[in-house]
Amino acid sequence: MRQAWRNAAGFVDRHRDYVRAAGTLDAVYFFSCVGDRLWAFSIGLFIADLGGMAWVALGQLLDSLIKLVLLPLLGDFLDRSQRHRGMQIILLCNNTFIALSAVSFFLSLSKIFDERTTIMLLVFALLLNALSRVASEAQKAAFMKDWIIVIVADSKVGKLSTHNTVCSAIDQIAAFSAPFLSGLCMEAIGRPQTAIAFMCWNLLSWLIEAIVIRHLYNNTPALHARDNKDTPADSTAEPVSNSCTLASSAVSVYFRQKCFRPAFALSLLFMTVLGFDNIAIAYGDGQGLSPATLGKFRSAGALLGFMGVWTYKFLDVRKVHVVAIGAIGLILQNVFLNLTTISIFLPGNDFDFGGYVDNNTVSTWYEASYSAIFHAKKKEGMVEEKSFDWIFANSPSLLFFFLGITGARFGLWMADPAIQEIMQETIPEKERYRVNLMQNALQECFSVLKDILVIAFPLAATFGGLIVMSTTFVFAGLLLYLSYFVTEGFPCRRRKSRPEEAEMARIELKVTEPGVHAELADLLEKGDLEGEAPLQTNRTDGL
Repeated sequence: MRQAWRNAAGFVDRHRDYVRAAGTLDAVYFFSCVGDRLWAFSIGLFIADLGGMAWVALGQLLDSLIKLVLLPLLGDFLDRSQRHRGMQIILLCNNTFIALSAVSFFLSLSKIFDERTTIMLLVFALLLNALSRVASEAQKAAFMKDWIIVIVADSKVGKLSTHNTVCSAIDQIAAFSAPFLSGLCMEAIGRPQTAIAFMCWNLLSWLIEAIVIRHLYNNTPALHARDNKDTPADSTAEPVSNSCTLASSAVSVYFRQKCFRPAFALSLLFMTVLGFDNIAIAYGDGQGLSPATLGKFRSAGALLGFMGVWTYKFLDVRKVHVVAIGAIGLILQNVFLNLTTISIFLPGNDFDFGGYVDNNTVSTWYEASYSAIFHAKKKEGMVEEKSFDWIFANSPSLLFFFLGITGARFGLWMADPAIQEIMQETIPEKERYRVNLMQNALQECFSVLKDILVIAFPLAATFGGLIVMSTTFVFAGLLLYLSYFVTEGFPCRRRKSRPEEAEMARIELKVTEPGVHAELADLLEKGDLEGEAPLQTNRTDGL
């Protein structure tokens, strides 16, 4: 152990600039993730309190539609902007919109206005939150898909897998702690006041992030320039001229990438109600589960996600191919999600699509799904809140459902950083924002389709059909990814990463005329090589 600490201290001392830059970026990412996770979990409960699962789906639909439209535009802008300027702009937008959204939630939760005004405030809050999510996605893309790649490549000693692990672990730690912190805050000061508290947190973190990012940028020269060389030979993407329209620029560049299939497989996973997002939380809330019980399940899912991230790193250290790691993760995810399908047929499940169609009119559908009076009665005690012990003893359907979506987090968070690494290694630098934000837009496209279905069928009687739809799309993503795995030649052992290949190319000896290569002559003069005569060669393709 002592020797390991000495080795770590020696590494830090030898590569101080790299450790400083990477550590600073990880610290900023931590602040960003904590703020995003706290806010995302809280607004799920805010919306569920005001309107139930149908309004949660409406909010997510608005979120997805705005991302679908704006993310490709933002990606094109960031690809053509100075890194620091672009980052500061998205930081400003993200935190400003969150602050305004928090004020709107505070006013609507305070119930000081009539129902019509409350609904208008809720819609305004959802719109502002959706705009903040656009900026947040761009911010994460900058951290994970651009800045860290430049820092690792510039260091010559860093590994993308290490930083993917650290950043994913940070995200899962934030996801684990957010339910506890949000719950404690709501119990201590109330939901309206919690919205204001999180607004203050985001404004404080914005100030810290802006200062630290400026310091990092000024002290990392590699971030000041972009690679304008032609597309690497190992990528099928082609250079895009500035005269291309936005649509052809973002879409055509994305679909010509070598990593298209694993990236698109990842986007298919967003066509699901089993992602432990606000829809799953609202479903549990509608079944009478207490916030504490929902928080326990969500925190357990985050803990398993954390374990999945470190399993990804463990396999990477053992030289398992990154494509194989992704395949293992997606298979495990599908295995656990099948528990949710089983839950449809267990006692306690309300799925009855035929009865729902036969017995519901537009009027009854609206009353049950969107009426504020219905949800007000529920909150007043018409539905008893149930604990984890009650679920375990009395509702195998709910137990299997939440065990399924909780356990699936392990496989998902093995696969997610693996696919991200595949994208990091294959996407050319000058196309990173367009491709990655186009990827986010595709994910939102599938999320839009899912939200539309939830809006149309928001009750427990139809939720089983949404479960079957979700598992089908997740399985389709697995099949698409396995097709990439097969064409890669069933990879098992680790290949060299793009930074490692670039380093090998950098030190390759390229001789253009007969004679002694300069590097070899330098080694001979220093006595690092033994030999009686200088090496003569006419080769031009390296030694």
